[in-house]
Amino acid sequence: MWGVDTERDQLRYLRHYLVPDLVALQLAAGDDAAGRRTADSIRKYASRRTAPALRRSVRHACALAAGDAAELLAVADEYQQARRPLFAAQARERGAALLAGADQPRQAETALRQAVTGYEAFDAAWDLARADAMLRTLGVRRGKKGPRRRPRSGWEAMTDTERIVAGLVAEGLSNPQIGARMYLSRRTVQYHVSSILTKLDIVSRVELAALVVRHGGVTG
Repeated sequence: MWGVDTERDQLRYLRHYLVPDLVALQLAAGDDAAGRRTADSIRKYASRRTAPALRRSVRHACALAAGDAAELLAVADEYQQARRPLFAAQARERGAALLAGADQPRQAETALRQAVTGYEAFDAAWDLARADAMLRTLGVRRGKKGPRRRPRSGWEAMTDTERIVAGLVAEGLSNPQIGARMYLSRRTVQYHVSSILTKLDIVSRVELAALVVRHGGVTG
């Protein structure tokens, strides 16, 4: 699983995958030295591993510790190609903050608008509000557009995240397996599955799998 061999390695992998967030918190608290130490720690650990997700996490953490906006935007592109839109949006938002601080408002606005698009696709309301607040500091107001409106029921009512979850359900994955694949808690996966079943007016995962097949699969 994920290019690691033992349960202990899997736990260490997941812990290190969250390192960019830890680095960000340390830097926000003004502890630059701790942020650099954490980035160095994951770099050394990753040098013995080959998992692509871990390599992206290393780049993300090191870019945060170095305050490298260009590198953050580059790793955001990698996240996007790997179908990790939420991580891509977070990297772009942090890159935008650095660009704004370096008096590059146009580049910051571009990165923030891309982050907003990612947050909207994920229905990440808190992240969207934070990115909007940063846009306002740049003199940009998006008005009342907000996330795109969806119908309340039916196939088109599903969010991008729910479509990914539906596809994984159709592949036969359990909730814990889906959580591991998407880096979500079991409770969050269960919430998404329940929401999907309600929106599609069905009661079982078997029915959901059949609908996914009928719609030609789900690509996100």
